[in-house]
Amino acid sequence: MSGGEEGDEAPNRARGLPATMYRLRNILADEDGTAEGGDVLRHVGKAYRLDADPANIDRTVFLAELAATAARRNRQPERAHTLLTAALGRWSAPVALDGVPGPYPEHDRRMLAGRREEARRARLELDVELGLTLTAEPEPEPGTVVPHALVLARAGRTEQALALLAGSASGGEAEALAARLRDRAPDLANWTTWASRTAPARFADRSNSRRTSPTSPAGRWPSSPPP
Repeated sequence: MSGGEEGDEAPNRARGLPATMYRLRNILADEDGTAEGGDVLRHVGKAYRLDADPANIDRTVFLAELAATAARRNRQPERAHTLLTAALGRWSAPVALDGVPGPYPEHDRRMLAGRREEARRARLELDVELGLTLTAEPEPEPGTVVPHALVLARAGRTEQALALLAGSASGGEAEALAARLRDRAPDLANWTTWASRTAPARFADRSNSRRTSPTSPAGRWPSSPPP
């Protein structure tokens, strides 16, 4: 934590631990100047412990909400959509743990980025299934453009799917899907993304009997993230 907040200027932790903890308490304190945020750092014996309620840690709550979403996806799609929206709303920056050094934060960054993209695609599927206006948000990560485009194309939103694929590199799966979509009657029933052929999806597909045709106005992704 000290290295992440102070970077190259972080003091020697063995010699300056009390002073470092004092600075961290100030960093964790609430914006109004109270010490409530800093209280999670507790002095225990000759050491310090980060004593935070898991319910107040966005990472923990985000993953719990995704798990709850998967359990409700088939029988309670409206509730699943609400949970996904709440989970994605916990992201206040494009990258989790941005700037925090070390191998463990890097692992979490990659894991959380992947789960976020899965959640965005799942919410898009529910937007279409429930006949809702597509949730406006930044374009998907390059590696997940094709799955997002497939959701749109299978819902009859071919032009939106093609617009999403247009910025992808040539010669890859996105170009192949775009070529298929330009056919007058593209058959996408058996199309699976290349990644899905080797890795199972975390969010199971809904059965065809529960899919409905969208009736809402076409949504779009803005060119830049919303403020």
